[in-house]
Amino acid sequence: QDLSSHKAFIKKLGLEFPLISDDGGAVAKAYGAQIKIPVVGTFTNRETYLIDPEGTIRWKDKNVQSAIDSVSAHRASTHTHKHTYTRTHPLRRAGGGLGYWGVAL
Repeated sequence: QDLSSHKAFIKKLGLEFPLISDDGGAVAKAYGAQIKIPVVGTFTNRETYLIDPEGTIRWKDKNVQSAIDSVSAHRASTHTHKHTYTRTHPLRRAGGGLGYWGVAL
């Protein structure tokens, strides 16, 4: 798919990682994601890969909806809550000024 559809997909799902736009099919061919049907032609099968910063494939899914469900479930399970820290128990420092010896979440 083209870059504009990828941008819409990223926004819709709130993804925080890049997607590859492979208009020429070179990446699909390299990853074995092309399907050749005699008489009809060659098509690209949509596949999802999770590649770490070192270039190692860590996860692969050949079904788009399954990949979306997996990513959504992972995000929900690893969502970190933002905490608000409040300084407690003020105390005077020897050199002047205030210090604190506790925080409340």
